[in-house]
Amino acid sequence: MFDAFLVVGGESTGTRLVTEVLIALGCHGDSGHKQRLDTDIDKGEDIPMPFVWRRSMPHQKKFVSIQHELIEPVFDLGLDGPDICILVTTRNWLCAASSAVRAGHAHNVGHALANLEQAYVEIFETLSDFHKIKYHLISFDFLVQRPTVYLPYIAKQLGFDNYSDTVAHDIYDANEPYVWETIIGKRQETDSTKK
Repeated sequence: MFDAFLVVGGESTGTRLVTEVLIALGCHGDSGHKQRLDTDIDKGEDIPMPFVWRRSMPHQKKFVSIQHELIEPVFDLGLDGPDICILVTTRNWLCAASSAVRAGHAHNVGHALANLEQAYVEIFETLSDFHKIKYHLISFDFLVQRPTVYLPYIAKQLGFDNYSDTVAHDIYDANEPYVWETIIGKRQETDSTKK
């Protein structure tokens, strides 16, 4: 298993959900916007392993370097490439863009799509410089549509042997209302969106 999981992706692509899953599997970390690791690593605090640290891009309304913000601080802990796994979240871009607008991360769908494009260019340019760091693409779409199938696979790929179906218990299809919005031009409330 890896010692450090870095979860990155465009806004509203599931970085928080993937981080919550890793915490449920036993990683130290926080899934919200405030994360203890943002300050604990800088202070030289002892960090329990394995840990998960996340960044959606843009972060706090600006694009940040995942190399400087995440990778280099993890190297400073004494971890090397093989100890680290980067999880890049992906999501249907129209659903992600609509969700980003609804969450107040972007002014409109065009702005959100431009942010997504820039985020993935920066993420993959950075990953191309770090060949020893393993990375996985995590599909938010598959995760929310088939959690009981996809989560055990993800857990196994990442080296966790403690997966249980309770990890998938509260996951619902968060794309469904945005699919309706895209197709018919208005949100459709369904059983899965009423949670």
